[in-house]
Amino acid sequence: MCQNRITPLLQQILDYVSDYAAECDLPTWCRQGLVAGAAAWDVCCDCNEGSGQLWVRLVGWEPDPSFDQPLPNGCDQPTQLVVGVGSLRCVPTLNEAGEPPSAAEEDDSAALIQWDADVLRNAVMCQLEERFWVSWQPLDNQGGCGGGEHLFRIPFYPCNCTEETDDSESPPNEGFAVGGVGWT
Repeated sequence: MCQNRITPLLQQILDYVSDYAAECDLPTWCRQGLVAGAAAWDVCCDCNEGSGQLWVRLVGWEPDPSFDQPLPNGCDQPTQLVVGVGSLRCVPTLNEAGEPPSAAEEDDSAALIQWDADVLRNAVMCQLEERFWVSWQPLDNQGGCGGGEHLFRIPFYPCNCTEETDDSESPPNEGFAVGGVGWT
């Protein structure tokens, strides 16, 4: 039976990050969720629940370059998901008098964004067994918003291998997991 295997994985990553951030006493985000495509910069400053926004998104899906073995007839090539985990926060801008923010305001803003970067990476690296960290991409400050996004590669195994086996062997895809988190 066909089922969506990607969205539950992305939701689990979002839950990991949210829970880990709470354990670290990181200020909560106004908006947290899965996004399709690039994250919209809708919320980055204060709201009733916190500040900024947190997202998890599918950035890409590609062949696993480390797999170079011949595939049995009927088996799909192993792949990997490229997943973005990002955050936006409020950054200081000119005040009503046209004056630039103070050094202390700049420092506080940078410290929070850097803390976000550390927490986001640690949450994924500590919770998913199979994952490869790619990079942290800072996002240029725009309209009072700033932040960044981590990229991760997560193995995503095929589920349609139909190679015939005798009774003593299990099918080649039996026990494959998505992202090391237990889906088969």
